[in-house]
Amino acid sequence: MVLPDGTVVKPDADSPFTRLLLHPHETEQPFTRSQSLIVIPPEAAHVTVRAHDSVDGFGGQEILVSLAETVETERYSVQRVTLSE
Repeated sequence: MVLPDGTVVKPDADSPFTRLLLHPHETEQPFTRSQSLIVIPPEAAHVTVRAHDSVDGFGGQEILVSLAETVETERYSVQRVTLSE
């Protein structure tokens, strides 16, 4: 996930990516994965989601995802959770 200012948001600062898949999924098409524990600043109205693989790098369609509301589409869903301190 990429914030509007270009910052890549990751659950672990040491990870090279937001979500690292440990094996190829070419025989599982289409496949889905979820990611939690991504902390997005409250002022962020949207994020860009993009795919990367170790062979071809970044590719495919980037998706601009609005964070203003819960979204459920054919391709993705977004549920924003506010954590209390």
